[in-house]
Amino acid sequence: MHLYCDLFLNSEPLWYGVACINNEFIDSYPYLGFVGHLMFTDTQGTTDPQYQGLGPGGRYLLLYTADGTGADAVQVPLQAIPSQQFDVQLGTQYCTLSVYAL
Repeated sequence: MHLYCDLFLNSEPLWYGVACINNEFIDSYPYLGFVGHLMFTDTQGTTDPQYQGLGPGGRYLLLYTADGTGADAVQVPLQAIPSQQFDVQLGTQYCTLSVYAL
């Protein structure tokens, strides 16, 4: 079962159904106004994220970096559930993020 991500910026959709792949930036479209990058990382290996490994102390982290280098990366809080949607501030941007398993 793979994880997918949707992102809204100021209530406007930026992307739907983007696959979450270990250590690869999730699509970002600066021309739509989103600044930065989101990326899942596996802290124990190289597998793509699974919802069972999300959450505090979990194996998979969702990171946000404004500059794309990772030097300023901050962790986006997630829960170990198959589908979640929440509002989050990413840098100076107010976003709605959905992460779900299919």
